[in-house]
Amino acid sequence: MTTKSARRQLERPPPARPPIVIPDTAAANPEVQAALARFTTLFPKLIDLSLGRMTALLDALGNPHHRMPPVIHVAGTNGKG
Repeated sequence: MTTKSARRQLERPPPARPPIVIPDTAAANPEVQAALARFTTLFPKLIDLSLGRMTALLDALGNPHHRMPPVIHVAGTNGKG
């Protein structure tokens, strides 16, 4: 059994600690800002979900998938399959 004083100590919240402040040096670095600005120009604003680009790539490669034997691909998730 615990005593009243021990019980009170267990019920007390831990003392408040000041938050840890980590300076954001990357945001202040102009080289990082320039790299991030460059990356944002590389990616399209809209995503094209059609297969047109993949078809064009396969055509440019000579359609190598047509030369493969028939394949059955069995896939599963979380180790099932």
